[in-house]
Amino acid sequence: MERIAKSVSDFAQTYDVASAAVSGRPYRSPLESQPGLRRRARALWKSLVDPLAALILLVALAPLFALITLMVWRQSGAPIFCGQKRWGQGGQMFTCWKFRTMAPDADALLQDLLDSNPEARAEWARFAKLRIDPRVTAIGGLLRRTSLDELPQLWNVIRGDMALVGARPIALGEERRWGDQFRYYLQEKPGVTGPWQVTYRNSADYRRRLVLQRHYLNNWTPIMDMKCLLRTLTVPFERKNAY
Repeated sequence: MERIAKSVSDFAQTYDVASAAVSGRPYRSPLESQPGLRRRARALWKSLVDPLAALILLVALAPLFALITLMVWRQSGAPIFCGQKRWGQGGQMFTCWKFRTMAPDADALLQDLLDSNPEARAEWARFAKLRIDPRVTAIGGLLRRTSLDELPQLWNVIRGDMALVGARPIALGEERRWGDQFRYYLQEKPGVTGPWQVTYRNSADYRRRLVLQRHYLNNWTPIMDMKCLLRTLTVPFERKNAY
């Protein structure tokens, strides 16, 4: 329970939000007393504001896209982008796009490591990530540490598959880690960035992710989204828990 309280505490400090788990009193957003209104406001915000903001960002970041494309091409050739199936809002599957960061034989490399290394197998079972991942190329490692590999997800936001802020999109089979709490994930579109991404990056286990996701859903305001996006701008310059 102390770890759960610490998770909410870190989230609260990041967004200036106090929760019952931290302060002993519930946080009340301006829309808290009207859950239906809050849900409609959130849906309207994410369906109108997010795609427009993503389009502006996509145009503004075009030179960076071109540079990353050249870097990936020079190291390992095509394809430049990697599309993977992810769970979306309401249980709909969609293709989530990233810059490719792995070697062409990534699946075989991962299986060989998990078969021969119990510590890596345990780390994968807990986080679905590896701190030292044999599949990741040199350029891919740089893109992951700075989170620049996720920039193509702006296209997913424009298409309506994702939001700018929300839960990290999860793969088919990963929903088992959420257990009966998976319904909280399905209530919203997954996000390019979100509460646990900017609070813990890759260090949060699934229990902490669930705490942050539920807190976000219960206390959402447009200001919370904007603070999360501003916090995301500092992520490429941080090395803590980045891999």
